[in-house]
Amino acid sequence: MDNKKEKRELIIDASIKVFAKDGFHKAKVSEIAETAGIGKGTIYEYFKSKTQLFEEMIKHTLNVYLENAEIVIEKKISSRQKLKEFAQSAMDLTQQHMDIGRIYSQETGLVGENIIKIMLATQKRIVQMIEDVLQEGVEAEELRPVDLRIAALSFIGSLKHLRMYHYFIYKRNMTEEEIDNFIELYISGLKK
Repeated sequence: MDNKKEKRELIIDASIKVFAKDGFHKAKVSEIAETAGIGKGTIYEYFKSKTQLFEEMIKHTLNVYLENAEIVIEKKISSRQKLKEFAQSAMDLTQQHMDIGRIYSQETGLVGENIIKIMLATQKRIVQMIEDVLQEGVEAEELRPVDLRIAALSFIGSLKHLRMYHYFIYKRNMTEEEIDNFIELYISGLKK
């Protein structure tokens, strides 16, 4: 990894901490720089404004989500195992980056049209990945034929709700047993 990319990621990681603590409006670029262990001017070498840094922070997290999903989906394992590993990966990412979700929910007015397009494209790609996994299950005769789009959206929506519920209500991540129970319930409805 080159130094420029490392420094950019260092700034984004620091911005996550500062935006989570102070919110967008109260966050200061100088505090982000201090948290990153760099000079304030260095931030402006990488990002033209605090708003751009905020948007890049969201883009970075979406890219990590997509990359993690692609790693799971490309594995040579059963569709059930792919769904379980996808769910676990999503839970882990939620746990690691929940501050971004909180920031985003508090600062939705700051997200520009470009970020909304990226978020929608990411979501569309994730839905397609889950559809592909379900199609593999149907072809392997593990699952019965159903409307794959609805099944994929149901899976993603249920998982999202479970992640948020556990984080905000229980203040913890889902356990592996809870993820297994979710996958079993979901797959039971799709079994051939």
